[in-house]
Amino acid sequence: MNSLNFRKDNRSVNVFKDNINDYTEREHIYGEALKFEIIKRGKCEVTVDDHGVDNSGGLIEGNLENYNPDKKFSINGKMKYVEIKTAPEYLENFYTFKVFSIQETLKNNGILALVQFKHYFLFGEKSMTWMLSNLEHKIYKGFSPNDIAIRVNTFHLDEFIKQKWILHRNWSKDTRIFLDNHQDILLREKLV
Repeated sequence: MNSLNFRKDNRSVNVFKDNINDYTEREHIYGEALKFEIIKRGKCEVTVDDHGVDNSGGLIEGNLENYNPDKKFSINGKMKYVEIKTAPEYLENFYTFKVFSIQETLKNNGILALVQFKHYFLFGEKSMTWMLSNLEHKIYKGFSPNDIAIRVNTFHLDEFIKQKWILHRNWSKDTRIFLDNHQDILLREKLV
């Protein structure tokens, strides 16, 4: 399941390599943005470190050693793992997640951060557990063709917000300035 051929699915090695570099770059920027949000809104001390598989943006040709969440946040000295998922800006009605990614985030007692240029969602244990238990697990056309995934619709998100299972926020003004400085990276089209 973690071999290079499985992970790159139907992409060429060069396109896959470019995609990894692109995602790593975006995840780093959004990790910093989340740090700014926590500092600003929570008025606390925050550091962020890489925690995932590699985080250099380079291609790992062999099998992956782990599926750890991307970032390790220290918030007032308390550790929290965060898996960062970026979504194209045109997506508004649904979001698709790899099942194993949610499972690994839960296993690490982490948070799933779904980020877009204008806003973000933070999924906690209740929402991720519900998604794994109640949403169809399948391969979705147009999404990672080798990975079993789940699809969350906006009506699910609305219910999660109502139940206080997720947090949905627009980025704060200061964080928006930071993101605007990186919009060429964050808004560029993915290579296919």
